[in-house]
Amino acid sequence: MPKKRRTRRDHHQTGLSRDRHTTGDRRWERDVEALLAQFVLSRRADIAVEKADSEASHVEQLLRLKAEQLDSPDPTYWTEELIEVLLTEVVPRKVVQPREMVMAQGPALGQFLGFLQETGRRHPEGLTADDARALLTDLEFTTLEAADDPSRRTFSGNILTYAQTLGVELDDAETLEEFMTWYNTELTVVERHELSDTGQLRNPSRPYVPGARSPALGAGSGSAFFSHAPAPEPVSTDPAASAGAEALGWPWFLPQDGLSRGALESSVDVGEDPAGAAAVYAEIPLVRGAVRLLEHVGEGRRITSTGALRMADVRALVEAWQLDLGEQKLTTMWQVGPIVGPWNALVSGGWLELSSTRVTPGHGLTPAVPQTEDPAAFVRFSRALLMLLILDTLQQEPEEGGLFGGPDTFAALMHTISPGGLALPATIRVALDRDLVPADLGGDPDMDEIQRYWQTERDLATLATYGLLVREISPDGEDLRFHGTVEVIVEAFGALEMLEELDGPG
Repeated sequence: MPKKRRTRRDHHQTGLSRDRHTTGDRRWERDVEALLAQFVLSRRADIAVEKADSEASHVEQLLRLKAEQLDSPDPTYWTEELIEVLLTEVVPRKVVQPREMVMAQGPALGQFLGFLQETGRRHPEGLTADDARALLTDLEFTTLEAADDPSRRTFSGNILTYAQTLGVELDDAETLEEFMTWYNTELTVVERHELSDTGQLRNPSRPYVPGARSPALGAGSGSAFFSHAPAPEPVSTDPAASAGAEALGWPWFLPQDGLSRGALESSVDVGEDPAGAAAVYAEIPLVRGAVRLLEHVGEGRRITSTGALRMADVRALVEAWQLDLGEQKLTTMWQVGPIVGPWNALVSGGWLELSSTRVTPGHGLTPAVPQTEDPAAFVRFSRALLMLLILDTLQQEPEEGGLFGGPDTFAALMHTISPGGLALPATIRVALDRDLVPADLGGDPDMDEIQRYWQTERDLATLATYGLLVREISPDGEDLRFHGTVEVIVEAFGALEMLEELDGPG
């Protein structure tokens, strides 16, 4: 699911546990526990014990998220920005909870801020209790709207939100494992992406049945999402991706024969034929989208508080670009990958500059000239776009719209330039039916191998969503095909080398 680029917010740090940025700090834990204990005691004098404990539970969660996600560990320091970002951006992304819990967290926070003021603990530079409560009242609808907005949740958050609607207890490991096995093995790729992008699934081809197990996997085999074994750590992004894949065992879902040298050669030499090279880059969806986006922004447009185009602009682009969004309800630009990809690349390269309310054209790393005006300069602009977006996705967490980025992904990326592209089974169910998935020592489908496929397919789908690849689904829904270009491959490996240089030795 495409997401906005993350930006680090530099919030004021003072007071209790000053400059401590982790909730793993023992002093922070003791301070917060003591403060919450006093808050609960004060509330129990006025309301039922269960309600007082529930309020404290909400506040504890908000304090942890404030410290971990907003670098603001002081539990007594609250500003308008901290409260708004916490409730409308951080909580929807990090917490899966029903609407009634969402509605309760604002009032609980208001009571806590009142407690801080009444006991003389309110930070002198923070909001007063009255101002904070007025803000929380104003944010009630916005907070609910944010909680219901699938684009503000991670892809796993959308999956788990849907699981809750089916009665799955998220703290029950066995039932959650059943649900995730169903997600990974029974749904088509279209259904999986619909669910992870929207938190909804209309008319699944194989409905979820509580208590049922995939017969091919058997009982107790674990899911590819929540495996019994720890999830593998992302593999180091070594430019020799194929060698890394060989070290792990060549992926079973990739072609077993190598690429011809001719497939790795660009069809046009920019030095000999700049116009021809520019025409090749102009056909890459990301580049085409960036050019159109710059034209649409023109001298400037208003943007939302999340740094996105307003919905009127988004709908105009969706219509002009003839984008098929299915039946999902469009609420924000961050739902539309073909816009998000070019937008992030243009912002990263300085071709678009954002203020708190507007986006305006910038100078950029290299001039963004029209293709026909200066073909060689257009190629430089296009290459910079590709490089910047790949760097962006490599540095983002997968749940934030980035890549797992292991060697399997880059081995697969190489094969997208084969004649006819790279063909993959659309689902693990298809792969199991075709007897493609390697077996573990017990003779059952190897869940680590299933996870390798799942992560690689997810990475390729992300790149296709942003416009770096083209994805096709067969008419019967059983096969995927990804098409890439040498131009994208070159920039992808260039991005890997750049990250390796930035990380330094070791």
